[in-house]
Amino acid sequence: MMKKILHGTKAVMIAALGLMLTACEYKDLGDFGRGKIKKIPVTLHFDWQQVDSIPNSMRVVFYPDDKTNYAQGYTFFDVLNCDTTIQLPAGGYSLTAWNNDCEHVIVSHFSKQEATYATTGNYSPHGNVNIPKVLDSLYHDQKVLDYPDYMVHANLFNFLIEENKPNQVISLTPDSMVVTVEVKLHGIKGLEWCQNIRGAINNVAGKRYIAFDNLTEDKVAIMFDAEPVQQDSMVVAKFWVFGIEPTDLSHLEHKLVMFFWITGNQVFIPIDVTDIIANARKDDTYVLIETPDLDIDLGKYVRQGETGIIVDAEDWEETEEITLSF
Repeated sequence: MMKKILHGTKAVMIAALGLMLTACEYKDLGDFGRGKIKKIPVTLHFDWQQVDSIPNSMRVVFYPDDKTNYAQGYTFFDVLNCDTTIQLPAGGYSLTAWNNDCEHVIVSHFSKQEATYATTGNYSPHGNVNIPKVLDSLYHDQKVLDYPDYMVHANLFNFLIEENKPNQVISLTPDSMVVTVEVKLHGIKGLEWCQNIRGAINNVAGKRYIAFDNLTEDKVAIMFDAEPVQQDSMVVAKFWVFGIEPTDLSHLEHKLVMFFWITGNQVFIPIDVTDIIANARKDDTYVLIETPDLDIDLGKYVRQGETGIIVDAEDWEETEEITLSF
């Protein structure tokens, strides 16, 4: 498991607050219906032992058994990752929580606990390199999305906030709701000619329901950034997906396509990784896609006398398709 770290630009500030405060106080500005409703102080406590990286903040949505005080049928609190005191009317509740410090994730339909899901928007390139047009034919016009940020979730069902009980604590143990995919491609020479490297993989899950242990749907392709390791003739990448395949589907074909913007040209390498994905279990949280020596020299595709990245051209040179069998 990766070392647990505070991530994001607020990590230093939060660490400093943790030295000064033993708990955070949440100021409730919500409307709990007509009339004055007695609210009970309750402490939210997070146990971070099951996550790879501790998020900066969480959204905690409460679903009361008695909807009287909530016109929308729920209420929520956005809290930091420390112990936090909130106030709620006494009664029975269920809750769903997830980290809300993500840049690329969209969470929808949380008015109903079982309908709450996370997805991402259409792929938004970093810089000026757009989705290669060749993907339409390679993936048969499958939707191409951003890959998600690292996400955690926690759920609690049918618990009670008591009216006259002091020092009540709601303990949550978040765990990961994404799969880490690591790519290691060996035997790619000529990386010194590359200005940019991106990859794509198809038929992964594009949507995850947060209130379930592992429920995903929607077949999509996602794109990711990759890095050269020139001295080792190697290309590496690490990214997340909601699931290697949607929950109700299996034995799908999976093609990893690597795109190289090199001096005066564009080259893509299609790699069939169906067998690797087939050997991974649905509940795996880590998948490694690693190749033997591919014996590819990108220098052969360089157009001498031309410089820069071709960003608008739709012509791509294809290397021979590679199938990985294990």
